[in-house]
Amino acid sequence: MDREPTKAMRSRPILLVAIVATAACVATAPTTQVDEPSEACLLPELRTTVSGLDRITSDQRYRRVAEGILDACPPSTLHWVHLQHLERLAGRPYSARRPALIPPQATKELWLTVCSQDDLDKIPVDLPVDERGPIAYEACGWERLDVVGPAELWPGIHLGNVWSLYPYLRNHGVPHDVAKPLLRVLVFEEFGAPPESSAHSRG
Repeated sequence: MDREPTKAMRSRPILLVAIVATAACVATAPTTQVDEPSEACLLPELRTTVSGLDRITSDQRYRRVAEGILDACPPSTLHWVHLQHLERLAGRPYSARRPALIPPQATKELWLTVCSQDDLDKIPVDLPVDERGPIAYEACGWERLDVVGPAELWPGIHLGNVWSLYPYLRNHGVPHDVAKPLLRVLVFEEFGAPPESSAHSRG
């Protein structure tokens, strides 16, 4: 004679469905682990670039840094604005056809990798270009990057397009101790820094 299912037996299908559903959620849940970038820059080459900066003159450093980044980082991962800038500094022909002038949307795209929209809105749009650097540094909080200190600012310091190379390098496997001296050279030396500033010795 068949027995009437007990309360425990009646609950088993529900329990089984719950277990299966939970397992499915766990299997599809996104991981929070930060993996190595699939197209990382070649770190040994960049360390070699940094180690040689003390042995060359100031006006040669930005070319060496540009060459080092171009040779160590996959060109396909570089924003075309960065690629064009570095190729120009390295004295190399442009690798692809690009606009002669950088459109505003490209500039904003790069700025937003290193400065929030709210902070960008704090920078007066009517400021002369040669006065925006220190204002942008403060508004965007670039001191937190530990690349250039507040005491090292001067009116001609570079704006966001150059600073946005820092998150690019960090996101492509370059640690801070290598990214910092590379960026300092580009920030300080391409257009010249105040005589009392040393682009590499503080790096």
